[in-house]
Amino acid sequence: HENVCTSDNGCSFLTLNVPAALFAGWNLPDFLITEDARLIEAFRLTGKLLTAEAEADCRLLGEALALAGGTPSLSNLATEYRLDRISRLLRSRCEDNIRLDELALNAGVTKPHLIRAFSARFGLPPHLFRIQCRVARARRLLLEGHDPGVVAQAVGFADQSHLTRHFKRLT
Repeated sequence: HENVCTSDNGCSFLTLNVPAALFAGWNLPDFLITEDARLIEAFRLTGKLLTAEAEADCRLLGEALALAGGTPSLSNLATEYRLDRISRLLRSRCEDNIRLDELALNAGVTKPHLIRAFSARFGLPPHLFRIQCRVARARRLLLEGHDPGVVAQAVGFADQSHLTRHFKRLT
């Protein structure tokens, strides 16, 4: 696009560059030209808020794209962001016994919704995701030569046999 105005009333252009990962799996054109006033306003507001928290950006951007038609709603985009935040929390605190109540509160959704959405996004419910993270961390520690009993405790398992059971199942 060469930003050439063909209208007698003048033109203005808004370019919004966003990470491609936000739109993985979406069928979007490389660029969108529109005269829809609602869509233009949504993009304008999104541009103003790009320095705000990423979740707010996702919410506005999702609304703007939903107005364009054929794309996931705003709430879906915000939910993806929240699920990624939950997965990072589980990875960083895999040795802790984080309750589902805490995860659901952190994500701003109900427990059943969190389990369904998380499972759809990552292929595992949060509990099994955490166990998988624990086993991965234990594996790294064991390869470094640490004692299996100490490793089991360090990554959040009750004892070495608990670690061994999950380790055999997942590796």
